[in-house]
Amino acid sequence: MVAFVAVVAVLAAVVFLSSRIGADDLPPAAPAFEPPPAAALPPRYTVKQATGGTVSVLEDAVAGQGAPGSRELSPAPGTPIEVLRPVALADIQPGDVVGVIGVPNGVRNFSIRTVVIYPTGTVIRDGGAASAAGFAGHEAAVDIADRVVMTAVVRANNDGLLTLDGSAGPVSLQLKAPGNIYRIGGGAVADLRPGDRLAVAGAGDAITAILVQPLR
Repeated sequence: MVAFVAVVAVLAAVVFLSSRIGADDLPPAAPAFEPPPAAALPPRYTVKQATGGTVSVLEDAVAGQGAPGSRELSPAPGTPIEVLRPVALADIQPGDVVGVIGVPNGVRNFSIRTVVIYPTGTVIRDGGAASAAGFAGHEAAVDIADRVVMTAVVRANNDGLLTLDGSAGPVSLQLKAPGNIYRIGGGAVADLRPGDRLAVAGAGDAITAILVQPLR
């Protein structure tokens, strides 16, 4: 009887220890998904005409404020102008820092609309990245709901299946050609064409930077 009790005691200890080890080995429960907040947008326009150093634009309509109006933009010489230039899916390379832009869809959290490739050497800070002029890449989009869902370094691009360095580990993102894929870089007023989208940083006529999203 004593031997049986001893065996039972040992088995009980093993079971208890196993349960403790199993509990410690379990990964913590994943937190609830929190969509990134929508950032304040700069004034946004559609180009009507660009002549010399002056750009005629049509303001975006604002709910409750009547029909949109026109205005003239005259950026000072040297004002940073950055252009979202369309690139091929294959142009996304390991080591690139990309911003994944989407819009909430109420079903799968977000529908991915655009991928922006930032300049070489861009650093991710506080979960985000920006161009030299301070643009994340979504500011000139037609839909004000567009926002940067994720910013990450590309580990691999296997025919459009991207592996990204997510904050909690590798993340897979399947893209299909042609898609809205842009590389953001320097430009000039001469790059502007009717129909292009603009986001303008600055106060009033004091323009400090312009982001151009070409008409596609």
